Amino acid sequence: MYLLQGMGYGFLLSIAIGPITVSLLQAGIEKNFKSGIFLAIGAWSGDILTLLVINWGLTAIISSSRFELISGIIGSIVLTTIGVYSIFKLKNEPPPKSTAVIRASSPYRYYLTGFLINIFNPFAVFFWLTVTTTEVVSRQLSLQQSLLFFTGIIGMIMVFDILKISLALPIKKMLKPTFIFRLRLLFGLMMIGFGIALLTRVLL
Repeated sequence: MYLLQGMGYGFLLSIAIGPITVSLLQAGIEKNFKSGIFLAIGAWSGDILTLLVINWGLTAIISSSRFELISGIIGSIVLTTIGVYSIFKLKNEPPPKSTAVIRASSPYRYYLTGFLINIFNPFAVFFWLTVTTTEVVSRQLSLQQSLLFFTGIIGMIMVFDILKISLALPIKKMLKPTFIFRLRLLFGLMMIGFGIALLTRVLL
């Protein structure tokens, strides 16, 4: 029961279009499955760390307006930097019609990217805080019940993230190089947009 309830929350979170979804698709189209997986593992690590912090009794700190402001500003900088870097990186790569192979980046850089995007995303923090408060604390779930509930959420997120990366690979093969080039440019602009939206949200 609790596992299925967690899977329901995980499904709703997984179908939402956010920075991580865009980053996973970008990694799958730009690079390969391995890069996307490392990015996803980084994001999962951020989620698990946030859950641990909340359940260690630091709820008062991470739910404060000051924490939301600081994490929002840092998260905005991270997202905007990733977007700007992705766009400017296109200038140093082969032309769209070229058959040259783009040099792969370190998989650990993708892990760090996924981790930073999630750990400094106040919306992700708010989600875990809300779920913990409304489902675990208010219902007084036991440790075993809580583990089943959170396993359902994290497990569903993992399944959908892997699915997103897997879908990006066949899509890449069907697209022309020029279209992929424009798609990567769009991904960069979307990350900048997420950064600006996040900054606006925490400042207003």
